[in-house]
Amino acid sequence: MPPLDDNTTVKTMTDFRQTILDLSNAKPDAVAVRDADKTLTRRDLAQHAGGVAAWVRALPPSEAKPRIVAVLAPPSADQIAGMIGTFAAGVAFLPLDPSLPHARMQTMIAQAGPVGMLYAKDQAALAATLCSG
Repeated sequence: MPPLDDNTTVKTMTDFRQTILDLSNAKPDAVAVRDADKTLTRRDLAQHAGGVAAWVRALPPSEAKPRIVAVLAPPSADQIAGMIGTFAAGVAFLPLDPSLPHARMQTMIAQAGPVGMLYAKDQAALAATLCSG
């Protein structure tokens, strides 16, 4: 990667969020992401990610570490929306695939210290066991 100079444009988080909104406004019904079970249009993705971002911003601050949110979902359209929303809120995310061994996910959570966990509805029981330690 070349060094930055006065002529280099640096993309920021604001650019990222604005790009998603611009794409959503330009062609709201265009497919943004698709998995085996679900298709999200650009409008859907922007709305889902915006809802996640609002939820993430409302989480309590973290004193000891940068704020991290765990995203418990299999690779899917919902996972993408969750990660984009978390990222758009300016918070790091810890992707947790439910197919990972339970002990591995607990170790990842213990090491990262997330301030919250976003999970797919069908992962509520697993999320509860992971949050209880």
